[in-house]
Amino acid sequence: MGRVFSVLAMMSSVMMPLGMVLWGPLADVMAIEWMLVGTGVFLFLTGFVFTFDKTMLQAGRQSDPEVNRHFDAQPQSGDAGA
Repeated sequence: MGRVFSVLAMMSSVMMPLGMVLWGPLADVMAIEWMLVGTGVFLFLTGFVFTFDKTMLQAGRQSDPEVNRHFDAQPQSGDAGA
């Protein structure tokens, strides 16, 4: 796990200055409130799209046996739909 966390730390260390380079000049010409609203809408739409992406759903089903049990479970005839 040490290598994985090292890569994640390295990526986050690179993204911070990159974000400042990209968003800093934009903040000089645009109100920060509108930037926050725009990025929030973008993140919401991205999450909404990935929620219904069949490739992502299949990848989740293959990696988590608990999810597989949930989706593969057939309701019994006496179940009340719970």
